[in-house]
Amino acid sequence: KIHREAGRWAHFIRSAPESLWSKQDYVVIWFDDVVLSKGADLRRMIGVMDCNHLAVLSPSYAQAEVSAKGRRWPLMYQDIPLPMAEQREQPNRGRVGRHVSFVEWQFTMMLPASFACLRNLMDPKDVNGWGVDILFPFVCQGHCMGILDEMTITDTGGA
Repeated sequence: KIHREAGRWAHFIRSAPESLWSKQDYVVIWFDDVVLSKGADLRRMIGVMDCNHLAVLSPSYAQAEVSAKGRRWPLMYQDIPLPMAEQREQPNRGRVGRHVSFVEWQFTMMLPASFACLRNLMDPKDVNGWGVDILFPFVCQGHCMGILDEMTITDTGGA
């Protein structure tokens, strides 16, 4: 189900009727100026979440977006897989994704309990949701987060 409401994303998070998301398996936040990489697969995201006991998962930003430095937290950029020979030397690189303590919300899949916690962080006076990404891991402890490097997103709009 899709819920559309006038206003910014923080307003949507606060105003999305609980009846539309609370009994679902997953909630997806997808900003209208974000494009998923070709071959992106929501079922794969669910599998990665389940396998790694994640409550929140976001694809990484494509390396092409690195030219827009300053717009994104460096943690969000894709950790490009290494050739097999180099993976033996650097075993923590070239994996499916990473456990993290921070994600940007532009395209995020989450469990309803995580969405409820995010929703509680939204200040009605702040239409942009500033700082919510930083507060989430502290206020919503236990909601494990990850970044998926095998899928990427591109932000086609402003920061």
